[in-house]
Amino acid sequence: MTTQTAIDHELPHQPADVPNWSENYVFSGFDPAAGVGFYHHLARMPYDPEIWRGAFGVALPGGEVLVGKDHGRTGAPAGPASPSLAFVCREPFRRWEVRYDGVARLTTAEELTRGLLRDGPTVPVRLDLTFEPATPPWGFGEGMDTETWADVHYEHAGRFAGTLRYGGRSVTLAGAGYRDHSTGPRDVGPMLSHTWVHGEFAGGRGFQVFAAHTRPDQRFASAYVALGPELRAAEVRSVPAWQGRDGDPGSFVVLLDTENGPAQITGRTLPQRYHWSALIPWEFAFGADLDTPDGPGAAWPVLETMVALEWDGEPGYGLLEVTRPRTL
Repeated sequence: MTTQTAIDHELPHQPADVPNWSENYVFSGFDPAAGVGFYHHLARMPYDPEIWRGAFGVALPGGEVLVGKDHGRTGAPAGPASPSLAFVCREPFRRWEVRYDGVARLTTAEELTRGLLRDGPTVPVRLDLTFEPATPPWGFGEGMDTETWADVHYEHAGRFAGTLRYGGRSVTLAGAGYRDHSTGPRDVGPMLSHTWVHGEFAGGRGFQVFAAHTRPDQRFASAYVALGPELRAAEVRSVPAWQGRDGDPGSFVVLLDTENGPAQITGRTLPQRYHWSALIPWEFAFGADLDTPDGPGAAWPVLETMVALEWDGEPGYGLLEVTRPRTL
């Protein structure tokens, strides 16, 4: 569903005249040597798709987190952008840049479990990264027509490198990264839970699983394994889900059926993480009130955490995103 030379797939689409239409881009990655992970999100607002919302999140060593959010009519010809955050397409499906030039809150992962983040002091932040894919894109394909969060979605594993500067500090970054791109109506109201987990390994292997449960009893799953540059569809047998009060499953197992037999990937969550909340129909708010029960219009807690992985004895790293199950 994606031609690797088709720039019209990569760049922002013409908004469709349908309720809650949105367009979403994500870039994430982890540098284990620096102990720095990131998850950045750009989205069109469903009440006005000409407005882009940028959500900038960096998980630092020692439990610190840099987060910033802004909105504006600032989409650029070379890619999506908010006033401070920009994803720049230099060559479709081959080279992107991630830029942030603004301010952010320097807080802690623990603080983001005590409720939605309140306004407060900021520090200057600048991020300049280059992302180059290592595999072809993976499109979710069939079944998306009945989902409430998008109707077209694809993902791309790769490598990133660059520099993060904040509050007088400078950190050189490099490691495995990941990106995605979605278009279509987005309303998280009917969703009950989801898990998204992916991992990349130095030997060239990788995997991805996305599993969603939407009311009344609709389930969607898409998974692949990467063997170097080749992607092969996989069937999902088991994935981690939200556990306990804060959602952290700790140690977990991903079980997949592949054309080469079963694949078992073990993982553990890392301190580099943060919580955010999805607001109906679609908005991103840093922090989560983990003690408030489900209710109409309630903020929906999400855990974003870096993970260490092992697949047949080979170490790797990736990201796990889980939402707290709802009973709405």
